[in-house]
Amino acid sequence: MLAACSSAPRPPAGRPRRLKTASGRFFARDQHKRLQNQSLSCRSRRANASLDYLHARYFSAHLGRFMSVDPSAQSWEPKQPQSWNRYAYTRGNPLKFVDPDGLAVQSFALLTEGPNHVAVPGFPNTLGLEQNVSGFHLNTNVRIDFDPGDDLNAYRVERDALTLAPQQVFRTGPVENPDDPGHLNRTGNTIFVYDGPGITVSRDGKPAPLRAMGSGNYISYYQIRVADKSSGSYDPKRYYYAISVTYKNGKAVSYAVKEVTEEEYNKYLQKVKK
Repeated sequence: MLAACSSAPRPPAGRPRRLKTASGRFFARDQHKRLQNQSLSCRSRRANASLDYLHARYFSAHLGRFMSVDPSAQSWEPKQPQSWNRYAYTRGNPLKFVDPDGLAVQSFALLTEGPNHVAVPGFPNTLGLEQNVSGFHLNTNVRIDFDPGDDLNAYRVERDALTLAPQQVFRTGPVENPDDPGHLNRTGNTIFVYDGPGITVSRDGKPAPLRAMGSGNYISYYQIRVADKSSGSYDPKRYYYAISVTYKNGKAVSYAVKEVTEEEYNKYLQKVKK
């Protein structure tokens, strides 16, 4: 996560200055000592320790760098040279950014029941299967929780869709990314993402009889990722899930959803791309 630190940070190297209040008065010695021991990430540091533990890696304030490479292979971007240094702190720009734990995203969750948290014109206010004269949709929300205090407008949500049946199709980029703000809702520390995958049948632009769809299974896999708009970097955490809808004569009869691993997603992706 790249964000501004809300408490007085300790300089990355050298002797820390005596801290002052906004009115220019010096803090009391006990207050100064407590603030002095604040790390760059706004997390406390042991007074005699030389390294800060940021959950994913150790950071050296003396060296101004992490002590190991970024554990995520997805944290570097070919078009972002600053990301090539896997030891760097905030991509070499600590005056503008801090990195509390190396992650912006705290958790993902797929919602298929309950209220739709994204007001999308023409779609129902509840999640779940929707049947109409031209086919069916499974209305879903993906919930993305961020660190408290994050500016949610600083992040961009991207989605890839991999349909396996009834046809094999891979969609990425603008054709699949959720419309912003249309299919996104930022509230509190959470971004909700709407999607309504399914099948529709038509002839000459008009709804066709549902029986023309036949019977079978609709199966799709998805990847959700979050990018920092300013730096262009991607959060190491990504979310993979799958949706399966069984239909008979064009009518949806049941559905199932599950979280999947990156390995499982990539296995099917390679098959479709061949």
